[in-house]
Amino acid sequence: MNMSIPDFTINSEFLNTDIIIIDLLSSNENEDQTGRKIYELLLDLNNEFHTRPKRVRRVTPASALKLHQVLAQIATDCKANALYPILDIECHGGLDGVKIGTTSEIVSWNELMAHFRSIASNSHFHFGVVMASCFGIHAISPLGLEHETAPAAFLIGPEKEIFSGPLLDELKRFYRVLYTSSSLQKAISEARSFKAFHAEKFLIECIARLIIDYKREGCYDREHRELVSRSYEAEAYMLLHGSGVQPEFKDVEDWALAAYRAAQRMPRSKRRTLI
Repeated sequence: MNMSIPDFTINSEFLNTDIIIIDLLSSNENEDQTGRKIYELLLDLNNEFHTRPKRVRRVTPASALKLHQVLAQIATDCKANALYPILDIECHGGLDGVKIGTTSEIVSWNELMAHFRSIASNSHFHFGVVMASCFGIHAISPLGLEHETAPAAFLIGPEKEIFSGPLLDELKRFYRVLYTSSSLQKAISEARSFKAFHAEKFLIECIARLIIDYKREGCYDREHRELVSRSYEAEAYMLLHGSGVQPEFKDVEDWALAAYRAAQRMPRSKRRTLI
């Protein structure tokens, strides 16, 4: 291994113009209206920090069909109007997906993932998701290392059941820190019951897999080695394009070896997970 290869570092920029509350909770009086409360909080934060306001809106799809239409329209708006959104999806969630409060329909994580990928691509990965629901981090459960496109620059959500009170408190701290510091990392640290998916970690794991596979090819002769290297360069390019982040390496082996070293530094329990 070439010991002169620097540590694997990634410079990524996250732009945010809009926060869109997608409120799937029913209007039942027994339902804690976290979607409405977060919307009102964001309006107050816009007034407080009026020099850097964000466009804030709340939509209330009343059916699975309406939800699909809303998400498709957001993807279209990202491409046409340079929209860089954070989606805050307020709903009840389970291991299989999210529930539409009005109709009790279930929209699967696979269906949501397809919309997220479209929005991420059209916004050039200036896109984040806050899954404000029980099991919200399971939104990335359809994502495997064989995929070539991350669903968002970041996605956060609880790993298990959570009561609406603690969830609301943590989201309030998350958004206030986001406004006051403009630091996504600091804001995410305030949502302590939430797990986080980062495109950067997805990238590291994908390229770590790339170098492991490369080594398994057993490329001993020069002709074979160059052929396999070119194919892996093509795969690496697709992984990098899909991840939404750009590492500071020009050579695929440098990317891969440095990523492999970074992955080796991870706790063993984290090497095969994306959260």
